Amino acid sequence: MIGVFDSGYGGLAILRALRSRLPDYSYAYLGDNAHAPYGPKPDEEIFELTKQGVEQLFQKGCNLVILGCNTASASALRRLQQEWMSITHPAKKILGIIVPTAEAVSGHHFETIGILATQHTVSTGAYEKEIHKLNPEIKIIQQPCNNLAGIIEQYGADDERVVEEVKVCIKTLCTRSTPPSLPLVRAGDDASPPYEGGARGGFVDAILLACTHYEFVADTIQRLLPKRTILIRQPEIVAQSLESYLDRHPEIEKKLNKKTGCQYFTTGNQQDVSAKSSSLMQEEVVFTAL
Repeated sequence: MIGVFDSGYGGLAILRALRSRLPDYSYAYLGDNAHAPYGPKPDEEIFELTKQGVEQLFQKGCNLVILGCNTASASALRRLQQEWMSITHPAKKILGIIVPTAEAVSGHHFETIGILATQHTVSTGAYEKEIHKLNPEIKIIQQPCNNLAGIIEQYGADDERVVEEVKVCIKTLCTRSTPPSLPLVRAGDDASPPYEGGARGGFVDAILLACTHYEFVADTIQRLLPKRTILIRQPEIVAQSLESYLDRHPEIEKKLNKKTGCQYFTTGNQQDVSAKSSSLMQEEVVFTAL
């Protein structure tokens, strides 16, 4: 069974892409909603919470766990792999989502990319480091969107307060990314609906959504960008990367249950989490409380 762990709801977008691309496997999802959000927490607490979540998925029968959370991937993955897994679960695997995303970004001929992420992910420098390992010529401009993930969870993807926060994040990033000598063009040029401020002259070649929560507002973000600006979305990148990983590691693939189906678990209130998840995913999702 393949497990997906997240601090809240964002990993559901990763899970959806995995199930679409790799439908023959069984899945288990765990959202640590009782302790979300992870962004403001110190690294040590993120490590311990992530370790507890992964352990619970292992106990449910998962032999491979994807950290469907950029904060957990940036702060806890390497330490879990090096200090914990080799001792307690040497036959199991944990994979993150930052490295495959960085590989996908580096494979394009971008001169400049903007990254939208939580403050914690930005502060780790994880994306800048991984992308520059592969392509040191890419200019990276990171924009922390401090409130966006939280209000997506609180109000839903279509709420006007969420849309306004998205506009603030995009406008700030695009303003920071352009030398003052270049004229402003409205975000949404050749798209709709435009608003004042935004990308300048196509200076940003692409924008990476480096928080899985942002996938739920990706269509809104896309509408606010000029058509020439590419929006890089993580879920399909992660799914394609896992497919390739399983092809390269048949010894792991053969351990995975292929009865299909998915189980959903939460550390929070199962009724609330089920309702919010169903709204975000636009399909019924029923969680079991741990």
